[in-house]
Amino acid sequence: QYPHCFGGAPLDAEKAEKLDQALGFLNTFLASSPWVAGDNITIADCSIVASLSTIEVNIE
Repeated sequence: QYPHCFGGAPLDAEKAEKLDQALGFLNTFLASSPWVAGDNITIADCSIVASLSTIEVNIE
């Protein structure tokens, strides 16, 4: 994602597909649990919010 977002490189379709797969896995996981790790909010949840926000802003 870095070369595309910050370096102006064209979007790599193979890497975009891998990102979609990873986000699909995360979505499936979060369908059964409100938090990324454990039963309560943790630093992992805060971290994933930062990462997902960056992806959302830069992919559109």
